Amino acid sequence: MSRDTGFFRNYNSIPYGGDLENIKPFFPVANSDSRLDDNAYVIGIIVHGKARAYLFDAVKKMGEVIENFQGKTIVAKYVNEIDSVRIFERGAGGLTQLSSVPSFWFSWVAVYPDTELYK
Repeated sequence: MSRDTGFFRNYNSIPYGGDLENIKPFFPVANSDSRLDDNAYVIGIIVHGKARAYLFDAVKKMGEVIENFQGKTIVAKYVNEIDSVRIFERGAGGLTQLSSVPSFWFSWVAVYPDTELYK
């Protein structure tokens, strides 16, 4: 990716500063969705072409969420040592980590407007 975007911006820092609680998008976004605040932090997955987002704070509070999504047993686990959520598929061979995307709600739902939400 090029940093020559035609705009002056410091790409070496977090664009929202340290205050992630009060972010607002820099630009208009499609598919606004009022199920969560725009700045809610979610972890998203795609399974069989269907989107699912997990509210980070909900998984952190529960410690672990186990549910069925698109015919798969999904396990969302909070990992205290790194303050993160990891998403797995439970199968006969145990847990397999799924590719997931940490995102702000406004960004996730702009791309996946039909997403299902665990909150």
